[in-house]
Amino acid sequence: MDLYEKAQDCSDKARELQLELIELNKSKLDNIEDDFDNLISYQEKLISNQKSFIDLQEAKGGSASVSDYDGMIDAQNQIISYLNGKRQELQNQFDSLTSSGVLVENTDDWWEWKGNIESIQKELNSARSDIEDLNDSIRDIRWQGFNDGIDKLDDLNDELDFLSDKIEDSALFSEDGKLTSAGSTKIALLSMQMVNARTKVADYDMAIKALDRELANGVISQSQYNEELGKYKEQQRKASNELSKYKKAVIDVVKEGIDKQTDAMEKYIKAQKEAISQEERYEDYLERVNETQKQINSIRGLCRKNSE
Repeated sequence: MDLYEKAQDCSDKARELQLELIELNKSKLDNIEDDFDNLISYQEKLISNQKSFIDLQEAKGGSASVSDYDGMIDAQNQIISYLNGKRQELQNQFDSLTSSGVLVENTDDWWEWKGNIESIQKELNSARSDIEDLNDSIRDIRWQGFNDGIDKLDDLNDELDFLSDKIEDSALFSEDGKLTSAGSTKIALLSMQMVNARTKVADYDMAIKALDRELANGVISQSQYNEELGKYKEQQRKASNELSKYKKAVIDVVKEGIDKQTDAMEKYIKAQKEAISQEERYEDYLERVNETQKQINSIRGLCRKNSE
């Protein structure tokens, strides 16, 4: 082999080594991506397992807890951390390879990796959106107790309304104006409805304060706050109107009882007066009879004297 051929062979080997070196340097980008993707994949599996656990709990008639979702939020935050690390390390390596000429600007490889790095932002947005959804689920759990409580009060009030409507107004009092057992039951039912309505007013007041805190802490947006605040205030006004209605109903029953007792007393007094009047007329009659009898006896006495 002459010198030219040897030189050519050395040149070819040098080019091959150079290409191998370029590919080796390019593989650093693949290695960085693979390492972070493995870490992200593990966190995604944790999230998937937790979702399956929640589905199982709900299928068995149970419900998820705040801690169940907290675990998924922790995993999503870890994914965001890995994505930021992935993007930063890929960008640093990309810039180094570009400046060293391993990656030539505007070539296919250069554009491919530039696109890969930019696409990480989409993954970050998706992870942050998932966290928002998880926070919404946690918020639903925290508000579920309040909503269930209101539903129970509404159901109880419907039942009380049904029972109260079954009691006829005519059965509330006896003829002398005394409260009957039905009347006592009516007042008891109305009193329970007053308690329910008052409880709802107080519950909605606490709910509005909770909304204020959520807005201040950035848990909900201003538009969501305005929407829910309007709904709760409307329901609170409705509960307040119900409270006034039941108060009036109790007052009406009490007033009716007073009216009936007054009527009964007036009838009793009238009857007593009539009895007294009749007694007085009878005494006058007896007095006149006695006086007449005295006169008759006197006349009889005179007649006997005259006959003698």
